[in-house]
Amino acid sequence: MKTIQIHPWKRRFFGLVSVLTIVCWMLPFSAWAAETDVSKEMKEAAAAIGEYSAEQRDAAVEKAQEVMGYLDKRIDEMEHKLYENWADLKASTREEYRQSLRAMRSQRNELSQWYGSMQHSTKETWKDVKQGFADTYDNLVESWQKTEKEIDEEI
Repeated sequence: MKTIQIHPWKRRFFGLVSVLTIVCWMLPFSAWAAETDVSKEMKEAAAAIGEYSAEQRDAAVEKAQEVMGYLDKRIDEMEHKLYENWADLKASTREEYRQSLRAMRSQRNELSQWYGSMQHSTKETWKDVKQGFADTYDNLVESWQKTEKEIDEEI
């Protein structure tokens, strides 16, 4: 029986190609897992805000800012996806999404107001302010998820 000899550089080349193939195949799954982890992390961060005491206000404000940044990014991504496919949508669908985006931006502005209140709250107002932030956040996330699901189904 004759043994085939493969030159070392060819062996490395085929090994590298194999590894790259596996990595490229796994990328969509790892991106999805990372996105899921980020979404979970943001939900946990938002829930954690409710646990902060008035003495921990600065940490709560920092978490709130992080959560708002994440929401801004996701709303912008949704808006971009929608406008990329704008020409393919019916006029009634366009108007519905316009209204949804306006409502989300309005809720986001309200969230900013609660954020400002968090920064300047007193011990006496802290509980109400963080509850207002949490309620507004929950409403915004609900609107965002509903609209995102509708857009994904439509496009």
